[in-house]
Order: sequence, then structure tokens, then C-alpha cells
Amino acid sequence: MTLEEQHLSKIHKETLLQINKVKALSIFSEEKSGIFFKHFTNKIIVLFEAIWAEDCSLQSSVSSLRYILEALVKTERFIKDPEFLSLFYYQYLKDHHNRLKLLKGRLEKDISILDAYIEKKSKIDKKYSLYTKERDNESFKKACQEHDSEVKKLYVAMSNEFSIYLESAEIDTMEYLKLKLESTNKVSLSERIKEVSDEIEKKKIKGATKNKFTRTSDEFKECGLKDEYDFIYSFTSDLLHCRSY
Repeated sequence: MTLEEQHLSKIHKETLLQINKVKALSIFSEEKSGIFFKHFTNKIIVLFEAIWAEDCSLQSSVSSLRYILEALVKTERFIKDPEFLSLFYYQYLKDHHNRLKLLKGRLEKDISILDAYIEKKSKIDKKYSLYTKERDNESFKKACQEHDSEVKKLYVAMSNEFSIYLESAEIDTMEYLKLKLESTNKVSLSERIKEVSDEIEKKKIKGATKNKFTRTSDEFKECGLKDEYDFIYSFTSDLLHCRSY
């Protein structure tokens, strides 16, 4: 084992010890917040294992290590200040609630895009419906080909406008896709937003609304890692953002 591998192995062991300390905190026994923090700690382990993979690129390694470092600084605060753990979960709920609302907004926009293309397709269908009574002549065959060509172009144009549901837009009919988005995705999103809203209200009642969040740089400073923060963030930002040429 090389010195670098020994160093990473040591970090890995220390990381697992840190995670086990966090898992011993009482909030892990709560049903919903416990599930969230188990995902939080498990992701640290998963990313660490990904870094060990031979095919892990520099960009992936840098982004994973930066995430792990931030997460470990958070866990240090969890251990020092258990109240912060509840506040962190409360902040996560608010952020997650906002993300779900943005997702629902995008879903509604995609449905409006579908409505516009369904109307365009209806006009194409109507345009060529006159040929349905002439099934045996060449004009009917030509009309079918032209109809299919126009509809195909319409589907390609529609797919280019979708972001979240692009894959479905390529395989489903417009009408079925709209039904699926309205009856399944939109309903499940609304239910999830209501569920998160209820959890936020529950945490408000418990008094977990006080703002104790600080900037990431301040958290590193509190843990005695300000110099490491300044170096790592300068180095990794150049790699992760469009500043490395």
C-alpha cells in the first residue's frame, strides 16, 4: 500500500468513527428525521467508496471530497451542539419544500407545453382527415406519409422543450403523457409537498426555528480548519466551475 493509500485509509477509518458518533445521537431514533440523517451519513460512505474506484475522474474525486469535507464539518457541529442537528433538519425541510415547489412548477410548465402541442397535432390530424375516405388511392397513401412526417417532426420539437420528462416525451403519446403527468406525477408531488409542509409545522411547534446557520467558511473556522478551507475551496472551485482551462 502506498503512502497515499495509507493516508486515505486512515481518513476513511476516522470518517467512519465520526459517523458512528453522529448515529449515537438521539435524533436518529425519530422516525422521519432519523431516516434523513441515515441517508446523510450513508452518502458520505458511498462517496468515499466511489473515490476508491479506479475509474473515478479528477472532477468526480474533487466534488466528492469537497462534499465529504463539508459533511464532516457538519457532523462535528452535530456532536458539539445537538440542537444544531434539529435545526439542520428543519432547514433541510424548508429547502426540500422549495425544491418540490420548483419541481411542481416545472411540471405544470411541461403540461402547458403538452397542451400547445396536442392542439398542433389536432390541427394536423384534421388537415389529413379528409383523405380517410379514399383509402385505396395513391393520394391517401401520400397523405398518410405526410401526416406521419409532420407528426414525427412535432414530437421531435416537443421533446426538445422538455427537461424533466424528456425520456417519457420520446416514447409516450402526447395525450397519454399529459394524463400521466396530471394524474400521477402532479398528484404525488402535491401529496409530498403537503407532507413536508406538515413536518415543517411540526418542527415549528417544537421550537426548531431559531436561525443558527452560519457560512461554510465560519463553520470550518469553528472547527479549526480555516486554512484548509481557504486552500481547498480555491483549488476545487477552479476545477468544478468554468475557470479551469
